[in-house]
Amino acid sequence: MAVERRGLARGLKLWLDIMFYLVLVVGAAWLFLTPVGALGRNAEWDVTLPVAVGKNAFYPILTLEEEPTSTPELSHLRLVKARGELRVSSSTLLHHFGLSAILLPALGVLVWGLFLLRKILATSASGHPFHPSNPERLNTLGWLIVAASVASTLVEYLAGRWMLSGVQVATVPIAPSLQIHGNWIFCGLLILVLAAIWKEAVRMAEEQALTV
Repeated sequence: MAVERRGLARGLKLWLDIMFYLVLVVGAAWLFLTPVGALGRNAEWDVTLPVAVGKNAFYPILTLEEEPTSTPELSHLRLVKARGELRVSSSTLLHHFGLSAILLPALGVLVWGLFLLRKILATSASGHPFHPSNPERLNTLGWLIVAASVASTLVEYLAGRWMLSGVQVATVPIAPSLQIHGNWIFCGLLILVLAAIWKEAVRMAEEQALTV
């Protein structure tokens, strides 16, 4: 049974190793090609940011116009919680590099998270799942996910306000997106609970080893 668990840990670590180095290669290529591609062009380029379709950022509501043939019993049509991506062609380097710089912390968080997972699986694959550093690594990963989820909400909203301050849309009302990433926050909190349980398991394993 222990051999099977080690084999699973080794397989997961191999998969994480591939992801880790792939992210590093793609990230390095992006960091190099983004400024080169921007400075080498005279034309406009597209920038993308999340927006809310409606008048409100947190709970967008868009009132729809009804056709005369609509059923009389059905009225006051509204589209709620609609979100999407706004793509804007810009010739200003400030917009291009400003929004591209937002991805740098996200790339760093992803690399850090993968690094912590690789360390945890490395000790587990070597037969030491109750290594004292594993609960601390898992705890760091949990706080990293929670902090990144909250920060991404604020960054998306502020970036949207910055871009939309220079845009006037006459067809459909749009607002900066203020979307709470509740699933990721909940995932981070679960990891923190798991880290606390794992820390207690490590303490019990150490006490048992001292007893023997």
